Amino acid sequence: MRVPPLSCEGGRMSNSQHLQKSKVLVVDDDADVLDASAAMVAHLGYNPVCASDGDDALKFIATDPSIDILLTDVQMPGMHGFELARRAKAIRTDLRVVYVTGQLDPTLERTEETFGPIVRKPFGWRQLAMYLRLVSG
Repeated sequence: MRVPPLSCEGGRMSNSQHLQKSKVLVVDDDADVLDASAAMVAHLGYNPVCASDGDDALKFIATDPSIDILLTDVQMPGMHGFELARRAKAIRTDLRVVYVTGQLDPTLERTEETFGPIVRKPFGWRQLAMYLRLVSG
């Protein structure tokens, strides 16, 4: 199944016309990956919010209590995904986390506690759906 193209504009997905489930903060420093991931999240019925780095993501988390899930890339310049999740959980202990990475062995980069499952890139919408359901309980 092909996911319809959508784009992140001003942090929110444009043109989402579907039933909304949880709000998912999608974080990736690669704009194309960010847009594709957010489009998959929207296709699955979730309400995506987009951030291109950890600092912007933390601002969303601090100001938007309706964000339920953090979907973050692990490898990003500045603040990596594990650090982002640690700081985000300090702000919102109820926040659920899913990490994504293109690394062959994400445990090599993991030096801190993780707060959720790690999905390997590239991933499809079915795999993403499984992990989002997993953390949603």
